[in-house]
Amino acid sequence: MHPFERVVADLSARSRQKKDGLTLEDVLNDVNEARKVILEAGKEWVAKCKHAETAREAGEARLEGIEYLLNLYQQFAFEPVSGIVDLQKGLRSAPVIQLDTPACVLVGVPNVGCVHF
Repeated sequence: MHPFERVVADLSARSRQKKDGLTLEDVLNDVNEARKVILEAGKEWVAKCKHAETAREAGEARLEGIEYLLNLYQQFAFEPVSGIVDLQKGLRSAPVIQLDTPACVLVGVPNVGCVHF
């Protein structure tokens, strides 16, 4: 990663941290913990479907499992994943520079220094 891009990514992450107090590391840890919970629950529901005595029972267990996993996702993973998506949107809106092309940047307050004839 180019140093400019690294600084932009770092500033975006710090801005998010100031906004809600969470670091990117915190959010990623939350996503990982949610993944573990959902994975274990998914394994349990697969076992219930596998050990069902009829296809109907298996289908019902599958639907119950999907609903249960969706509830787990909403409870544990929705907020951290949304935080990552927001950070990604912020990084997408960051300026893109062509590193191999010379650039001229004019910085200042609008309408300052204009010349009147």
